[in-house]
Amino acid sequence: MEQVKGLCYKVVYRTKRGDLMSVWIRAKIVPNWVSFGKKRVSRLLLKSYSTEKWTEASPSMLKRGYGLCVFPNRDYANTFRANHNWMCRGRIEVWEAQVESIFRPPYHQLDLQPDRWGKFRVMSGAFPRGTVMCKRARLIRKVS
Repeated sequence: MEQVKGLCYKVVYRTKRGDLMSVWIRAKIVPNWVSFGKKRVSRLLLKSYSTEKWTEASPSMLKRGYGLCVFPNRDYANTFRANHNWMCRGRIEVWEAQVESIFRPPYHQLDLQPDRWGKFRVMSGAFPRGTVMCKRARLIRKVS
């Protein structure tokens, strides 16, 4: 079931430089990769969000059935924030976001670390409760 346009909530991490990034990617940017603990995360998954422009899901990720993760209501977003705030040293924010092409995520998440051939493996476990995906998102206003 896909909804064309809507209002959702995006949980982002504010970097020291002030950039708003996806919470899963809380790391230092290096030329082609992002360091995430002992793993390396493909820039394919690295997304920056703003109020001025749309952020778009990668076409190759969309082909796999994955898009940008958002929450359909503020309660789900705040619950996710409360459960992950420790990971981001308290720099998580919840924003209202205008989104396009909302759809349900696949059951399994992708591992953030591609294998040696650049392929992402499916991990066991579902997305956080309430997660939906979209093809495009633009932040509107900070709500918490």
